[in-house]
Amino acid sequence: MSNQANMQKDDDIYIPPPKDTILQIDFVFPNGDKYKGEFMNGMKHGKGLYSFKTGDSYNGDFLQGKFNGQGTYLFSNGDRYVGEFKKGFRCGNGNFYFRSGEKYEGEFLNGKFHGKGIYSFKNGEKFEGQFSEGSFNGQGLYSYKNGDNFDGNWSQDYKQGTGKYIFKNGNLLIGNWENDLFKKQ
Repeated sequence: MSNQANMQKDDDIYIPPPKDTILQIDFVFPNGDKYKGEFMNGMKHGKGLYSFKTGDSYNGDFLQGKFNGQGTYLFSNGDRYVGEFKKGFRCGNGNFYFRSGEKYEGEFLNGKFHGKGIYSFKNGEKFEGQFSEGSFNGQGLYSYKNGDNFDGNWSQDYKQGTGKYIFKNGNLLIGNWENDLFKKQ
Protein backbone atom coordinates (compact mmCIF):
# COMPACT_ATOMS: atom_id res chain seq x y z
CA MET A 1 0.00 0.00 0.00
CA SER A 2 1.13 3.55 -0.73
CA ASN A 3 1.58 6.20 1.97
CA GLN A 4 -0.81 8.49 0.10
CA ALA A 5 -3.82 9.96 1.89
CA ASN A 6 -6.10 7.63 -0.03
CA MET A 7 -8.11 5.78 2.55
CA GLN A 8 -6.74 2.33 3.24
CA LYS A 9 -9.66 -0.04 3.19
CA ASP A 10 -10.03 -3.71 3.85
CA ASP A 11 -13.51 -4.98 3.02
CA ASP A 12 -14.82 -1.35 3.21
CA ILE A 13 -13.54 -0.90 6.78
CA TYR A 14 -11.30 2.13 7.25
CA ILE A 15 -7.84 1.29 8.53
CA PRO A 16 -6.02 4.44 9.65
CA PRO A 17 -2.32 4.79 8.87
CA PRO A 18 0.09 3.96 11.69
CA LYS A 19 0.64 6.74 14.25
CA ASP A 20 3.32 9.29 13.29
CA THR A 21 3.23 8.29 9.62
CA ILE A 22 3.68 11.29 7.33
CA LEU A 23 1.27 11.30 4.42
CA GLN A 24 1.18 13.46 1.29
CA ILE A 25 -2.29 14.87 0.74
CA ASP A 26 -4.12 17.15 -1.67
CA PHE A 27 -7.33 18.19 0.08
CA VAL A 28 -10.16 20.68 -0.45
CA PHE A 29 -11.98 21.74 2.73
CA PRO A 30 -15.78 22.23 2.77
CA ASN A 31 -15.27 26.03 3.02
CA GLY A 32 -13.24 26.05 -0.23
CA ASP A 33 -9.76 26.32 1.33
CA LYS A 34 -7.14 23.91 -0.06
CA TYR A 35 -4.12 22.14 1.41
CA LYS A 36 -1.42 20.24 -0.41
CA GLY A 37 1.43 18.83 1.63
CA GLU A 38 2.45 16.68 4.53
CA PHE A 39 -0.11 15.41 7.01
CA MET A 40 0.43 13.45 10.21
CA ASN A 41 -1.89 12.23 12.97
CA GLY A 42 -4.88 13.99 11.43
CA MET A 43 -3.15 17.41 11.12
CA LYS A 44 -1.14 19.49 8.69
CA HIS A 45 2.41 18.71 9.75
CA GLY A 46 5.66 19.28 7.83
CA LYS A 47 5.91 21.17 4.52
CA GLY A 48 2.76 22.34 2.80
CA LEU A 49 0.81 24.92 0.82
CA TYR A 50 -2.46 26.22 2.29
CA SER A 51 -4.60 28.29 -0.08
CA PHE A 52 -7.52 30.24 1.36
CA LYS A 53 -10.61 30.78 -0.75
CA THR A 54 -10.09 34.53 -0.09
CA GLY A 55 -6.94 34.42 -2.26
CA ASP A 56 -4.41 34.46 0.62
CA SER A 57 -1.92 31.60 0.77
CA TYR A 58 0.77 30.18 3.05
CA ASN A 59 3.66 28.06 1.83
CA GLY A 60 5.96 26.69 4.51
CA ASP A 61 6.30 24.64 7.65
CA PHE A 62 3.42 23.33 9.73
CA LEU A 63 3.48 21.86 13.23
CA GLN A 64 0.41 20.15 14.64
CA GLY A 65 -1.92 21.94 12.24
CA LYS A 66 -0.50 25.49 12.60
CA PHE A 67 1.96 27.64 10.65
CA ASN A 68 5.20 27.02 12.51
CA GLY A 69 8.79 27.51 11.33
CA GLN A 70 9.82 29.19 8.06
CA GLY A 71 7.15 30.27 5.64
CA THR A 72 5.79 32.77 3.14
CA TYR A 73 2.32 34.27 3.52
CA LEU A 74 0.91 35.98 0.44
CA PHE A 75 -2.06 38.29 0.96
CA SER A 76 -4.67 38.68 -1.76
CA ASN A 77 -4.10 42.48 -1.66
CA GLY A 78 -0.45 42.03 -2.76
CA ASP A 79 1.25 42.28 0.66
CA ARG A 80 3.75 39.52 1.51
CA TYR A 81 5.46 38.20 4.65
CA VAL A 82 8.56 36.00 4.53
CA GLY A 83 9.96 34.70 7.81
CA GLU A 84 9.33 32.79 10.99
CA PHE A 85 5.99 31.65 12.37
CA LYS A 86 5.12 30.23 15.76
CA LYS A 87 1.77 28.65 16.66
CA GLY A 88 0.10 30.28 13.64
CA PHE A 89 1.48 33.82 14.13
CA ARG A 90 4.31 35.84 12.60
CA CYS A 91 6.87 35.45 15.38
CA GLY A 92 10.66 35.77 15.27
CA ASN A 93 12.59 37.33 12.38
CA GLY A 94 10.91 38.23 9.14
CA ASN A 95 10.29 40.73 6.35
CA PHE A 96 6.91 42.25 5.57
CA TYR A 97 6.56 43.76 2.09
CA PHE A 98 3.60 46.05 1.48
CA ARG A 99 2.20 46.34 -2.04
CA SER A 100 2.62 50.12 -1.63
CA GLY A 101 6.40 49.61 -1.71
CA GLU A 102 6.96 50.05 2.04
CA LYS A 103 8.65 47.28 4.00
CA TYR A 104 9.50 46.16 7.51
CA GLU A 105 12.53 44.01 8.30
CA GLY A 106 12.98 42.75 11.83
CA GLU A 107 11.41 40.98 14.76
CA PHE A 108 7.77 40.01 15.18
CA LEU A 109 5.71 38.86 18.15
CA ASN A 110 2.13 37.57 17.86
CA GLY A 111 1.86 38.88 14.30
CA LYS A 112 3.04 42.45 15.08
CA PHE A 113 6.30 44.37 14.63
CA HIS A 114 7.98 43.88 18.00
CA GLY A 115 11.65 44.18 18.97
CA LYS A 116 14.42 45.53 16.73
CA GLY A 117 13.44 46.46 13.22
CA ILE A 118 13.70 48.77 10.22
CA TYR A 119 10.62 50.29 8.60
CA SER A 120 11.27 51.79 5.16
CA PHE A 121 8.64 54.15 3.79
CA LYS A 122 7.76 54.51 0.13
CA ASN A 123 8.90 58.17 0.17
CA GLY A 124 12.43 57.16 1.22
CA GLU A 125 12.10 57.89 4.94
CA LYS A 126 13.18 55.21 7.37
CA PHE A 127 12.85 54.29 11.05
CA GLU A 128 15.44 52.00 12.63
CA GLY A 129 14.98 51.02 16.23
CA GLN A 130 12.64 49.44 18.76
CA PHE A 131 9.06 48.43 18.03
CA SER A 132 6.34 47.30 20.41
CA GLU A 133 2.89 46.05 19.44
CA GLY A 134 3.42 47.37 15.89
CA SER A 135 4.50 50.93 16.84
CA PHE A 136 7.80 52.82 17.20
CA ASN A 137 8.46 52.34 20.92
CA GLY A 138 11.80 52.85 22.67
CA GLN A 139 15.09 54.04 21.19
CA GLY A 140 15.13 54.74 17.47
CA LEU A 141 16.57 56.76 14.60
CA TYR A 142 14.17 58.32 12.09
CA SER A 143 15.73 59.51 8.84
CA TYR A 144 13.66 62.06 6.92
CA LYS A 145 13.74 62.38 3.13
CA ASN A 146 14.99 66.00 3.43
CA GLY A 147 18.18 64.79 5.17
CA ASP A 148 17.14 65.60 8.77
CA ASN A 149 17.28 62.88 11.47
CA PHE A 150 15.81 62.33 14.89
CA ASP A 151 17.65 60.05 17.31
CA GLY A 152 15.85 59.46 20.59
CA ASN A 153 12.97 57.91 22.46
CA TRP A 154 9.63 57.04 20.92
CA SER A 155 6.24 56.03 22.30
CA GLN A 156 3.42 54.78 20.09
CA ASP A 157 4.96 56.35 16.94
CA TYR A 158 5.60 59.76 18.61
CA LYS A 159 8.84 61.37 19.76
CA GLN A 160 8.60 61.07 23.53
CA GLY A 161 11.27 61.79 26.15
CA THR A 162 14.87 62.68 25.44
CA GLY A 163 16.10 63.01 21.90
CA LYS A 164 18.24 64.84 19.41
CA TYR A 165 16.93 66.35 16.17
CA ILE A 166 19.79 66.73 13.69
CA PHE A 167 19.11 69.09 10.82
CA LYS A 168 20.62 68.46 7.40
CA ASN A 169 22.79 71.60 7.83
CA GLY A 170 24.27 70.20 11.08
CA ASN A 171 22.23 72.27 13.57
CA LEU A 172 20.98 70.35 16.61
CA LEU A 173 17.88 70.50 18.75
CA ILE A 174 18.55 68.49 21.93
CA GLY A 175 16.07 68.07 24.75
CA ASN A 176 12.77 66.57 25.74
CA TRP A 177 9.88 65.74 23.47
CA GLU A 178 6.22 65.20 24.28
CA ASN A 179 3.73 63.77 21.76
CA ASP A 180 6.08 64.58 18.85
CA LEU A 181 6.62 68.21 19.98
CA PHE A 182 9.86 69.70 21.32
CA LYS A 183 9.61 70.97 24.92
CA LYS A 184 12.14 73.49 26.18
CA GLN A 185 14.35 72.22 28.97
